[in-house]
Amino acid sequence: MVRLLTVVLLSLVSACSFKANSIKQDGHYSLAPGEGLVLIGVETNIDLLKLTVVGEENIFLPWEELQQGDRYLLVELQAGDYKFSRISLTSTHYYSVHGAGFSFRVSPGTVNYVGDFRIQNANWFGGPASFSLINQSSLALEFMEENFPQVMSTMPLTYAGPGTDDFFRFAQSLGAEATGEGQ
Repeated sequence: MVRLLTVVLLSLVSACSFKANSIKQDGHYSLAPGEGLVLIGVETNIDLLKLTVVGEENIFLPWEELQQGDRYLLVELQAGDYKFSRISLTSTHYYSVHGAGFSFRVSPGTVNYVGDFRIQNANWFGGPASFSLINQSSLALEFMEENFPQVMSTMPLTYAGPGTDDFFRFAQSLGAEATGEGQ
């Protein structure tokens, strides 16, 4: 009975979510009030059908964005609390994601780096898989500076994943000192 209820609830969550495509080109983005940008790193050893995120808005990242390998995705979301919920390999084969370590908070008007979501040992035939949300702030900063310099010039980059991390503030202070702005 509990298993049936879980399947029904997950189906409802998936049915009420919308497809969130990542931003591909740099530019000056004007966000609606109460919105922020979310930077998610995805590392997977298998092509995924979708990655579902639930919170203020329920979204899914589609298969086009989730091919085998490593990548960063930048998407717009309403400010609020979110968590990774489900990793779908096919329409019938999926893994549920549990635990506080997969939650994040989106702040408005900022680029919110939530971590690198790592999926390992997932396969088409079932079996165990491991998931982790790893903070790799230095790599995220490098990605944003190389691929989205205009966004970086207009919005602060903050860490929004589990725990705390002041790396972005530290890196910004070093940049300000190097240009003489910190004096």
